[in-house]
Amino acid sequence: MRTCLMEISSQTLDIYCANNPDGRLLHPSECSMFYSCTQQNNSQVNPNLPARAVECKYPYLVDAGTVTCKPHTLVKCGGRREPYSPCDYVSNRCTSKACTKCELIMPSCYGKADNYYPAINQEMTAHYIICKDQRVMGAGSCPNGTIFDIRTLTCTDVVYPLSLLEFCTNYHTGRVQNPANCAQYYDCAMSLTEVTECTYPDLYDVTSHLCLPYNQVTCAGRPVFLDPCDSFTFCPVQPCPYCNSAYPSCVGRNGAVGGFRFEPSMYYQCVNDRLVLKYCQTTFNWTAKTCNELINPGQTDQSSSTSTTTVRPSNTTLASNDLKANIVNTCKAWAGLIMYKEHNCAQFFNCSNPTSPLGAYIDECPVGYLFNIFTNNCHPYNEVMCQGRYEPEQVCDYQRYCQNKSNDGCSECKKIYPSCQNVSSGMAPAQGGFYYSAVICRSGRAVNVSTCSAGQFYDAVMKKCSPIMSDESAKVMCKELPKQIIPHPIYCNKYIVCGENIPGNPNHANYTIKECPYPLLFSNGLCRNFKTVSCGQRKTAISPCDYDELRKCPESSSTCKVGTADTCPDKTDHICAPCEKRYPSCIDKPDGFVPYPGRLFTRDFVRCDSGRTLAILKCVQSVFDPNTRSCGLKLDQVIAELKTDPISFCKRYPSALIPDSTHCARFYNCSGSSSSGIDVAHLQECRHPKLFDTNKRICDNFIEVLNTAGCEEKFQPKHYCDYVSICPSQRFKTCNDCRKALPSCINQVNGIHGNPPGQAVTAGFMYCVEGRVLATSPCPQGTSFHQSVKACVQQSNG
Repeated sequence: MRTCLMEISSQTLDIYCANNPDGRLLHPSECSMFYSCTQQNNSQVNPNLPARAVECKYPYLVDAGTVTCKPHTLVKCGGRREPYSPCDYVSNRCTSKACTKCELIMPSCYGKADNYYPAINQEMTAHYIICKDQRVMGAGSCPNGTIFDIRTLTCTDVVYPLSLLEFCTNYHTGRVQNPANCAQYYDCAMSLTEVTECTYPDLYDVTSHLCLPYNQVTCAGRPVFLDPCDSFTFCPVQPCPYCNSAYPSCVGRNGAVGGFRFEPSMYYQCVNDRLVLKYCQTTFNWTAKTCNELINPGQTDQSSSTSTTTVRPSNTTLASNDLKANIVNTCKAWAGLIMYKEHNCAQFFNCSNPTSPLGAYIDECPVGYLFNIFTNNCHPYNEVMCQGRYEPEQVCDYQRYCQNKSNDGCSECKKIYPSCQNVSSGMAPAQGGFYYSAVICRSGRAVNVSTCSAGQFYDAVMKKCSPIMSDESAKVMCKELPKQIIPHPIYCNKYIVCGENIPGNPNHANYTIKECPYPLLFSNGLCRNFKTVSCGQRKTAISPCDYDELRKCPESSSTCKVGTADTCPDKTDHICAPCEKRYPSCIDKPDGFVPYPGRLFTRDFVRCDSGRTLAILKCVQSVFDPNTRSCGLKLDQVIAELKTDPISFCKRYPSALIPDSTHCARFYNCSGSSSSGIDVAHLQECRHPKLFDTNKRICDNFIEVLNTAGCEEKFQPKHYCDYVSICPSQRFKTCNDCRKALPSCINQVNGIHGNPPGQAVTAGFMYCVEGRVLATSPCPQGTSFHQSVKACVQQSNG
């Protein structure tokens, strides 16, 4: 967290710039920024930037020697913070509540090895980003219709099952193009093991994620198959030897017209090498290559009265009237036999299911599926031609959902599973109110019945499962339930108080979202003991920071905006510790008294119950013993035991952080490597100028440590060379060499001083705070620093 101590004050900058109107100063803590005297006010350019501060374009950094922006490979940041991601640059961050958060739209390579990675929000498409040195160095697209795989991190013409599973876990209704076929895609809302294909001759558009007419789609290298028998529409299961004899190819036959012996009213035209089916109101005339005229009632059309025979493959079992009339005897004779039903395209006879609730031996395909007479299996509806059989399109058209159909057309079923007619593709609600299941619609018909993932509900306004309750959805719901208290659809610790209807808007009502006090949960109209509440699909709040009220900055933080949640830790002008640092979590902790997380062998401990933090407590004159789970242990005893055998101690307490008894910046880190200690196993040191806080057990700003835990009688390092990370080292063989080379603020008052100190005129200057050098900078060329005016002054020619 940045504080004002790491900025050069505006007063100091004004003094410096008054004498150096074109001057530049290194920012003391940010490697991507410098101060420029030509930069006056940033409030209109970017309010995130401090006064007179200039920030390099990503991924450039500020070179300390020239105080100019250079490629990151040419810059050494030293003690300045080195940004890696685009969102580490304050110029890229949000400047208002209305803007989209930077992390949601700009990719990051931080923590990633040099490689190619998926582009943010464009996973499993052709797009990828290039990461080098943990920075985003560019973007690219895979060639020839291939996609960038999120697991192999390569362009591929194959959709791997594990990659598809990972993608669909994050995008429940997403779709992924099949690089091997421009008409096919994988649908996360359907089976992940089977590819879905557009109805011939439509093709899949990767931009709209829809099946569109072939002349509206750019395949960009994905193969296009023109022969109808290469499609699922005419050949659901390959190979199908009957297809070519029934549906001819139109490749190279543009303009050709022909009919079908098995369907007198159907004919085809060849357009752009594709077979296009047409239907006559009467019958197709093979000689004239057109439809016969519609005859008057009472007349006989000799050309259309010729009997025709429906052609079917020889390996398909037909359910004749005799077989159906004696289905019980038939199934006794042929156990396991499957036969299609002549009058329902979703049903079939299954001789292995004598006790079916739909009737003896009657079975039915799932919603969105129909029975294929050629394969004797259920297939997605767009892969089956019903050829006159009744074709169910809505959930309540399927008998398993509407077993007692009455004159009202299954009204009870339709209350639960509404029709998809005139509904755009997506989800439709499965019941009234806030609910967690929905009917998946496509092209006006039901293709599946789905349940939202845990922590989501079906938003009737947005028409999809959502982890966020929109304002519009809450107002619509409260219109149906005015003046009632209802559970929040997402969070188990919240509830909604519905008010009066909004004047002038008959479809909306006012509402207020309330939250139960920690750790209570909401159920049956009241905030109740968490042990008595079942949250179901709603998110169960467990830790204190799962509650919005506890996330808000406390009133005791005088420089913080009271009542603003999760803002102060992200604002440079407000100081407030994040919730996770103010309230410990008991998740995965045993019931009873346990050490404060991250503060082993301190005075702090907590009381846990079922993962909830019920109390934050302190020992009075001792530290908390993790073995007896009680107070009474002395810190001196712990340190003495640790120093006797650090390796053995750290094996027993692998997460322990124990302060050194003689040095205010050193501590024992049991989670670190025993071989990397400073002379002693596990002994480590904070980086300059931080000190180790014995209360919080972290390396913290030295001002904060001195004002709270303090250093007592321990050695307090101030100079760079007081830290072992500086000397001895390859750069400085001895600390005497170090002190001769590096500046010192010892015995200097806070502020700007010449570098080196004690001289009236120097080539540069340094910034001192409490005897520590926080920043150094050379004067611009042709100037020198004058201690008398504390500024860089133009050198005289004399």
